[in-house]
Amino acid sequence: MVEGVLILSRILRDFRVESVDEEPPVPVADSTVISRDGIRLRIVRR
Repeated sequence: MVEGVLILSRILRDFRVESVDEEPPVPVADSTVISRDGIRLRIVRR
């Protein structure tokens, strides 16, 4: 579990995450909050 947080922090240190979609994601109530159609992201080097 800790490894996932560490890997994400290392990725976000070097890259910026941007939304690709024009429309914001539609949330769906589940055991966690997820998007109905997913969330499309673009990763750009800082």
